[in-house]
Amino acid sequence: MGNCTTENLQQYENVEFTEGDTYEGEMENGFAEGWGIYTRKNGDQYIGWWHNGFQHGIGKEIFADKTEYEGTFVEGKKHGKGKITFPNGSSYEGHFQKDSFSGEGFGKWINNRKEGSAQIVFENGNIFECQYKNDMKNGEGLFKWPDGCRFQSNWVDGQLQGESKLIENGIMTIGEWLNNKCVKWEQLNN
Repeated sequence: MGNCTTENLQQYENVEFTEGDTYEGEMENGFAEGWGIYTRKNGDQYIGWWHNGFQHGIGKEIFADKTEYEGTFVEGKKHGKGKITFPNGSSYEGHFQKDSFSGEGFGKWINNRKEGSAQIVFENGNIFECQYKNDMKNGEGLFKWPDGCRFQSNWVDGQLQGESKLIENGIMTIGEWLNNKCVKWEQLNN
């Protein structure tokens, strides 16, 4: 008949913790083990696989603010391939390492910091393309609207610096920026 003993049997349990959190799912030796749902008092919820009391394997986190993460977990942390979607509709799909963005997503990430070229597409169709260094915009940036307007800019350590160009309805406006403040704004005549 095999080795069916009570020591290696997983149990399905409903647990309510003193702080108001709940767990419903498989348990072994007093720890979440297997499939389960953990709901925090504030409304945050994790649905997925557990190992030794940690989120481990494929799972989905839904936060009270409507942020959602779906992907892999290792020992309670987002780790591996996943997608996080924020309440405003923007998202990051790529690799995570110990809860941090890492690798390729909407640009390159190293230790939760943007590095290199990035393209951010907003829900309304706007697109921002730029270079990042040490998680700050550095170099040329381009913001494009669906109606054809374009804003070309230069960034240094996360601040607008130097010349910018706004092209709207065929009219170009030149701006001059110093430490993220516009010091000159001049519309060019055709």
